[in-house]
Amino acid sequence: MRDNRFQKIYEEGSKLFINQGYSRTQIRDIVKVTGISTGALYSLFVSKKAVLSFILKCTIEPDSIEHDYKLPIDENTFPELEKEIIKAFDDSNIKFSFHLENNAKDYSYETMLSDAFDILSRYGVGCLFIENNPKESELLWKHYIEYRQKFFDTFSKYIEIFMERGTVRQLVDQRHCIRLMIETLSWWGMHVHLNAFEVKEKISVEVAKKVSIDCLIHSYKREE
Repeated sequence: MRDNRFQKIYEEGSKLFINQGYSRTQIRDIVKVTGISTGALYSLFVSKKAVLSFILKCTIEPDSIEHDYKLPIDENTFPELEKEIIKAFDDSNIKFSFHLENNAKDYSYETMLSDAFDILSRYGVGCLFIENNPKESELLWKHYIEYRQKFFDTFSKYIEIFMERGTVRQLVDQRHCIRLMIETLSWWGMHVHLNAFEVKEKISVEVAKKVSIDCLIHSYKREE
């Protein structure tokens, strides 16, 4: 039987670590937002660090939330976690850049936007945690900067191809327009679910994807 407490801890703990910061978040804060008692929480996790490790593990491997763990989860449950996160980032960039090998033949602007959104949405928790807690892991912070730069470079190359192809209109300031595209996808794929101050209602990933991609298609696709 699925233990829904893990889902609550993943969702609410993620928001705390991202918005309040890992160092300022205490076990009592997680208890308060999840409604799980202190005793019950410690029966699942030995420490705040173990909670964080679980959350990051679920970010790169969503099925981990359903895993039958030996309880309580401790800091040694995921011994290679940093390496796994780095590999997940690297693999996602390799997969995203795949269509550049044949100059994006049979790869459309719309599909590229969809793929980019999916990457940002899937790794949103991990990305925002690292962005807001850079001192918690210098290794992850350094690699994350490289990861986002590679993502930006790949996205830029696709846009250049689509501009040459006539799919995307000529941009006023190409670099900044591309940054705006990525930030639009990032906001709707990551921030709207985790740390968007002005959003009070829950917006599904499907709706967020539809809204952001519709905006970018009508803003930048060349009119035929």
